[in-house]
Amino acid sequence: ARDRALRARALTESPGGLDQALTLASSLSRSRDGVEIVVLSDGGSADLGGVPVDAGIVRYEPIGAGEDRNVGIVALDLRRSPGSELERQVFVTAKAFGSDAVPATIEVYAGSALVALRPVTLQPEVAESAVFDLPADAAGDLEVRVTAAGDLLPADDRAFAVLAPFVTRDVVLVVAYPLGARV
Repeated sequence: ARDRALRARALTESPGGLDQALTLASSLSRSRDGVEIVVLSDGGSADLGGVPVDAGIVRYEPIGAGEDRNVGIVALDLRRSPGSELERQVFVTAKAFGSDAVPATIEVYAGSALVALRPVTLQPEVAESAVFDLPADAAGDLEVRVTAAGDLLPADDRAFAVLAPFVTRDVVLVVAYPLGARV
C-alpha cells in the first residue's frame, strides 16, 4: 500500500521542513500509545540528529535509492557582450544535485528558434557556468533548458527571460566655441 501511494504522488518543487514536521509529529504522538513516525525520504535532508523526538518512535525508510539524479538551472543573466555594444550574451549556471557526474545539454532558444547548444558534464554539487553569444537581432522571449537523461525534477530545468530589442538613439552633437571665434 505504501509503495502504491508513493507511486501515485507527483514530484513537485517546494521547500520542506523535516525538523518542523518531526517536532509536530512527535508532539501529536505523545497522547497516543504505540505510535511510530516513519520518515520516507531519498536521504537528501534526512538528518535526524538534534530533532526533539521521543526515542524509538522515529523510523527512517529510504526511497528512491540510487535515484539521486537531478540537474537544474540555478542562475540566468543577460548582459551586453564585452566585445561589442551591439551584441548580447546570456550567462547560465547549471548544477547537478546528486552523487554522480551527469552528462547534460544546455540549449538556448530565442522565441522558438534554437540559437545555441552546448554539451556539458556537470560534476556533483558543483555549479557550472556557460556564456552564450546571442544573435544581434534576437528579441522577445528567451528560454534556456538543461536536459539530462534520468533527471528526476523537471521543475528546475527551464529558465526564462525577456530580451528587449536594441533601440536606436538620436544623438545631438553640441559644439561650443569661445566668444569671438570664427567658424
